[in-house]
Amino acid sequence: MDENNNTDNNPEESVNENKKGMNPVLMISAVVGLLIVAGGFLFLSAKNSQVPSEEAIMDVNQSTVGEGEEQEMATEEPDVEINIKGGMYYFDQKEITVKEGDRVRIILTSQEGRHDFVIDKFNVISSVVDEGESTTVEFVADQAGEYEYYCSVMDHRQRGMVGTLVVE
Repeated sequence: MDENNNTDNNPEESVNENKKGMNPVLMISAVVGLLIVAGGFLFLSAKNSQVPSEEAIMDVNQSTVGEGEEQEMATEEPDVEINIKGGMYYFDQKEITVKEGDRVRIILTSQEGRHDFVIDKFNVISSVVDEGESTTVEFVADQAGEYEYYCSVMDHRQRGMVGTLVVE
């Protein structure tokens, strides 16, 4: 018999060779570590890709109204209603002027592409609309000044899809 192949004759050496393989505790630890890393990655990816619901957007839009006034705002007619059309990297109105204290309704209609309407100062964030669709936001212009409005979809703001809200 071959001297190099003596594992068949000696069962103790066969057991020792199996022990030379990967330690089960080490293998389980590696799998658990990988699962933790993968789970963390998936959690962060899901968290960063969430789109706010329409209810959340409406809550933000109504946050400029004092407590107990939400119902009043929903039923009260606006002082100013403005229709704006959005196209590829433009709004058809570069400036909107209202009076301080006006209840303002903006109706955005997309003529091409996907767009929304945002005014940071008044917590205005419309839903995103596709070509041919419209969305409406309402807010109270309760502070005089000039404020930028813009489309927050992709790089539209950087490409010039902005305007100025003047509150007199």
